[in-house]
Amino acid sequence: MRLLRLSSALLAVSFFAVSCMKEKSFSSTGNTGNSGNTNTSKSIVGNWKFVSIAGSTAANVELKDGTDVMKMLTLLTFSSSNPTGVYKITSTQMSGENVGYTYIGTSKVTAYMNNELLSDISQPVNSTIAGYNSSSNYRLFGTDSIYFDTNTAGGPGTAAVPIGGRYKLDGTKLTFTFNTSTTETVDVGGIPAKQTMIIKTTVLLEKQ
Repeated sequence: MRLLRLSSALLAVSFFAVSCMKEKSFSSTGNTGNSGNTNTSKSIVGNWKFVSIAGSTAANVELKDGTDVMKMLTLLTFSSSNPTGVYKITSTQMSGENVGYTYIGTSKVTAYMNNELLSDISQPVNSTIAGYNSSSNYRLFGTDSIYFDTNTAGGPGTAAVPIGGRYKLDGTKLTFTFNTSTTETVDVGGIPAKQTMIIKTTVLLEKQ
């Protein structure tokens, strides 16, 4: 009975995690801006067409109930198509206008009980991100690092929190890469569980 309770609770968490993971991957989409820059060797100022976003989010949830240990591993990989919109970058701010795309993802959820495989399920996770407007201040550091004051350029419904990443300017191509990780305690059917999440996102823009 306890195993059934744990399995049902973690299954519910896995579906919730996929939804949150998709939102979090949206939130990495457009953090750009620049105030108090310490790097002026490469200018990213200008108008940039949004080309694509891609990446992955991995979540590991582990909980103990008595002598039982259950783990749920969720991996979401995604890419995009049908991009729309433009990012306008000044020396202090990046603003997105009508940025949207088709989100194409696959989630893989693997569950273990006491190191024995319980289930291994893969399913598509697709949706359309309607065009939205956004803005964020940014700062450059060193030769390839960038820090955004908020991630409001990440898409509708995402939290306005600071985020840092790297950028690469190659001719008319501008690439942003974001790698973040979090560890927190979540509630699974009344049982505290440790959740670790690793998010990797790459955003490609092209100079207009």
